[in-house]
Amino acid sequence: MKPTCLWPILFLVSLAKLQGAVDYATFGRDASVIAVWATPDHAVLKDKARVGVVAYHQNGLTGVRFTVNGEEYQRVREQTINPDTGEIEYVCEIDISQYAPGAVITVGASVHPLYEGATPLGVPVELEPREFIVHDPTWKTYYLDANLGDDANPGTADAPFKSPLKALATVKGGDTILVRNGDYHLALDPSQGYETYVTLKAEERHQPRVTSVNDNVRCGFLRFDGLVFDWTGNPRREMFKSYSTEGHLWFVNCTFTDEPDRFDRYTMCIKVYGAFRHLVVEDCTFEHINVAIAGPPYHTILRGNTVKNITSDAFDVFSGSLVSGNYVTGIQAPRLYVTGLAQGPFNLKDKNLTVVHKETRSYVSIPVDFAAYASSLSAVTPQQAAEAMNVAFQAKKETFGLRAEVVDGGAIKITSLRSNYRQHLYFEGDAAEVFGFGHLGKENELSGSGQHADVFQYWAIKGEEYIEDMVIRNNIAHSNVAQGWLPQAKSRNIAFFNNLIDYWYEGGWVVLFEKSYENICLEFNTIWGSGTTVIFKPDVPERCNNFVKRNNVEGVGVGAGDFIDNPRFFAGYNVYDFNRGGKYQIAETSRLVNPGKTSPTPSGLFANLKVMDASATDADVKGYDYYHPEGDFTPAAGSVLVDAGLKRSNVTYDINWKPRGDRPDIGAFER
Repeated sequence: MKPTCLWPILFLVSLAKLQGAVDYATFGRDASVIAVWATPDHAVLKDKARVGVVAYHQNGLTGVRFTVNGEEYQRVREQTINPDTGEIEYVCEIDISQYAPGAVITVGASVHPLYEGATPLGVPVELEPREFIVHDPTWKTYYLDANLGDDANPGTADAPFKSPLKALATVKGGDTILVRNGDYHLALDPSQGYETYVTLKAEERHQPRVTSVNDNVRCGFLRFDGLVFDWTGNPRREMFKSYSTEGHLWFVNCTFTDEPDRFDRYTMCIKVYGAFRHLVVEDCTFEHINVAIAGPPYHTILRGNTVKNITSDAFDVFSGSLVSGNYVTGIQAPRLYVTGLAQGPFNLKDKNLTVVHKETRSYVSIPVDFAAYASSLSAVTPQQAAEAMNVAFQAKKETFGLRAEVVDGGAIKITSLRSNYRQHLYFEGDAAEVFGFGHLGKENELSGSGQHADVFQYWAIKGEEYIEDMVIRNNIAHSNVAQGWLPQAKSRNIAFFNNLIDYWYEGGWVVLFEKSYENICLEFNTIWGSGTTVIFKPDVPERCNNFVKRNNVEGVGVGAGDFIDNPRFFAGYNVYDFNRGGKYQIAETSRLVNPGKTSPTPSGLFANLKVMDASATDADVKGYDYYHPEGDFTPAAGSVLVDAGLKRSNVTYDINWKPRGDRPDIGAFER
């Protein structure tokens, strides 16, 4: 007997006409349900087996209909916490006792919108079925020990293998390799033909380090649990790189790290592309690296990860992806600098110095006049030299520019103040040798620091017209010198909700739309930045359809606002805390809370934020902004955000999985 949970096929709902020039009562009825699998393909089902789906529709859902091996199995109407992931999903529980150990079962899912009478309020979607494996108790466990093992051993606890290559050549699909302390090279070039995940797991109370991996990983169906990938001293840029057709790499509880505080670090942790499919990264930590994850063209699950102190993108993700419950903070490249080897006073008589700096697109030559700041060019003090340089830097100031200071008892240090673009610096003139600057001429230029950085990004893929079918939800990204979301390709069927995106210091845009967009849903987000918040290139709004921009709070710079006369948009129920001028519309259901554009804004939207000052960050930050050390933007008591949102979609929980109720708060957080 197959378990069922039936719901009525038709639901009666009342959708009132909202105020404004557009009638929203029928909006989104031709928009597809947006849905992705929350359980990895080929996951092993054991004991009380659960398979989950994350789904969204701007007008709400009736639920998910699951099939097993082609036959209807269960209808799930309510979203609940999945104990396997700790996140809210539509969860199907499967009785695996009727299946043989090691059996492959195929699970399908179709997701259905709400109805008004007999009229569907959206277009249902059927997910591509996934295969799952029933746990087999005969699967074996082997042991790996880089220090005490021997590849002539049988791989038992008392006689472990030494090399991962030997262990992987011995095991079969479903087996586990327990890895002990030591440094390891993972030779994953040969395919082993696995069809079920093989797990390499840190043995209890052990912390094995992976210090190198072969150039292209061809072996698929590998699951890494509890390993430390430490790239200190490794010159290769990519830790994990694969374009294998086998795909199926799964990382859980792993740490990825490199040497800290380098301005020329460009380590990419996981880069999978080409024919690769099915990447899963859960509960991992990424620190002191450049890019955390550059995902495959299809089917990625990134869940519960912590990304901190990196220099570029956190997540480059593409079609069919679920990005959920991640924490990202401290994206900022260490600033490029050069320190002279000589200490003052400096003999600069008949000497000249030109500093050449490239901050973004072009080189800027900055001649320095020391004569105006020193009584004797034969004995220029370090303080006089630094003052002369800073005056010259200000006279030819770029967006952020350079700074000179006295360090190390009288040496001169020059620092590039921009960090989110790669910097270039060199010197001309014979005074460079007097200071001990070793980068004379363009051929000896110093380069490094950051590059364009995003928390979430994707771009067009050759041969594909759209990036599509993606859910980005419940992510906290705060105190980053990085754009929040750059959907840099034609896109359709993407839900972006319950996210905090907080961009501070260098003040760019937070979300930028520059292509064409179909059924994009931007809902219940807190989007914060001192520059611009959500913006569109000029012709983009006319190339959108079924675009939802609803229940968001934006501040403190300026953004696009609402599109109240554009029938392609459902834009309303937003709160804008703007303090910069600009052209934008505000719907009757939205609110502008700082019409006088004061700075810092006086609106008092949030309970726990502080005005940014020198105690919050370094002395180069000027002006205003808000911050919280953990990214807590919970509304204050009495805030205009409280109970002011519109309940229409199936987003019934906030960024911390707290229920929203019938009167949801605007923004990512419920009070």
